[in-house]
Amino acid sequence: HFVAPTANRSGSPPSSQQLPTLTAANNNWAQGTNATYVAAWDVTVANGMSPILGRVYTKSLAVTTGANGPTAGVNSILYALAYDGARYTVNLNGLDGFTSVFFADTKGPVNTKGTSSIADDTSIYRSLQLVDGYVFGNLPSGFGVKNPFVADNIGSNNITHKLFLNPPAGDLPLDMNVPVGQLVGASPVTAIAQITSPIPVSPASTWLRRTYVAPLPPQNLDFVGIEGTIGQAGTGLGGFFRFNNPNAANNATSYRIKLSFGAPYEDRYIFGNLQLGKNSVFWDGRDGNGTVVPASATFTVDVELYNGEIHFPVIDAERHGGGFIINRVITSTLAADIYWDDRYLYTGNGPFDYSICAAPGNPPGQEYTPPPPLYSGGVQGNTVQCYGSNRERASTNPTAPIVFDSPRASLAGTNSSGGRHRWYQNEDLTNTGANVQGTGFGNKRIINTWTYIPSPPATITGQIAIRETDLQVSKTATNPFPSPGSPFTYTVLVTNTSTFTVTGARLIDQVPSSIAPISWTCDITSVSCNPSSGTTTGITTLLNMAPGSVVTLTIVGTAPAVEP
Repeated sequence: HFVAPTANRSGSPPSSQQLPTLTAANNNWAQGTNATYVAAWDVTVANGMSPILGRVYTKSLAVTTGANGPTAGVNSILYALAYDGARYTVNLNGLDGFTSVFFADTKGPVNTKGTSSIADDTSIYRSLQLVDGYVFGNLPSGFGVKNPFVADNIGSNNITHKLFLNPPAGDLPLDMNVPVGQLVGASPVTAIAQITSPIPVSPASTWLRRTYVAPLPPQNLDFVGIEGTIGQAGTGLGGFFRFNNPNAANNATSYRIKLSFGAPYEDRYIFGNLQLGKNSVFWDGRDGNGTVVPASATFTVDVELYNGEIHFPVIDAERHGGGFIINRVITSTLAADIYWDDRYLYTGNGPFDYSICAAPGNPPGQEYTPPPPLYSGGVQGNTVQCYGSNRERASTNPTAPIVFDSPRASLAGTNSSGGRHRWYQNEDLTNTGANVQGTGFGNKRIINTWTYIPSPPATITGQIAIRETDLQVSKTATNPFPSPGSPFTYTVLVTNTSTFTVTGARLIDQVPSSIAPISWTCDITSVSCNPSSGTTTGITTLLNMAPGSVVTLTIVGTAPAVEP
């Protein structure tokens, strides 16, 4: 546990505190006596005078470089060990945060659902705008992130992965006792300062070595519309993808559902936590841009199950001109596909989602165009905060050639070879100094990058129909005002006025329980009803109807002997 000479846990530093000057890694590093930083530190496990590599890890890497700019980035290579035994090498490749925090866990930023238990949180699978607060900012209401210094919750898959400074040693124990940090304040974290201020407490057991097991694919994948019809949904209504997870606990922890529509519709991705055994995932009938998928659309569905899921939240890193290089290490080393979503997604409906807003000048469709968005909570409260860019020009001239243009989102995955997921300051400002700190895209934000190891997919192709049917229903009675104890008959007519064959439409009618006994029958000369008759007051039957066909449901009963 290293503490700066004038570490301040409680608020803004006094003006007398010293910040570091930008220093190259191979130069002498000066440690100021009144500094708010530790210039250099070393932890070595040794046998006598011989170092033993692969034994030292951290749960979080907090770095201050003293400046921003093309030469200010951190180029460390870290070795991430996931709980399930998956391993990654992570080249920070010029991560440029004046003062920033980097760690790895299973979920990244999460939706707290208004609870105080981290176990209830689900990943938002995107980056997050922070709000008022000195240096880092604070997490907005309704969002959180697991404090890397508190104990893991294996059962709810809220786990901080371990960042080694060398490849993890092959003889690590399965578990061992280590000091565990104590959270200052509520859980989940609501103030970013809590992440940077761990307090060591008594040792507790933590995991170290696991044998990696590749994930098995989902089984028995199908789709049922919200109206209850297998393989069919009404336009804009959606339904549920259902599948079985055959993996043992922690051998697969999440899923990704990809719906591929083809032009002009945007592919849709649905992410979520995986349950043991049966899973049911709702789809709202819309594509990736929120457009209702019409009856004319055809599409393919791929479902993959994942393990080795690892999120790399970066807090308050203004620039990242090099982008991450992340390699997956199992039996060999492969460049991993990485994922991110830095888009501004708020539509004005419902509570603000704290998605992040870039400065004007980004390509249309990737960023808002004037007028500004309805709301973007940013650094100084409920004001529009749109700054930074996902692309860099050769100079401050707005017409200068674009040097690199990083997509605002990569939900399909991007090979990280050469460095991917890059972000910059406003295009019309210089590359150094306060301009970057104030207008860098990652300033007072959590930029989330993630990856995982997928199972082979389960696929549905051409077996899901979107239907816009028009069923007209009418009900008549032969004697709408029967006398006590007398018989009566109701007739329900259902007409399919659409051009589609209706399969499995659910007809429900509730007869008052005081009317008994009753019987009902369905005329099946031109349609099918399942069931076609019954004697219960709660009537439910599934209809198959050709275009233009009519269902006739006849209900016969006896009025109560005494008027209700």
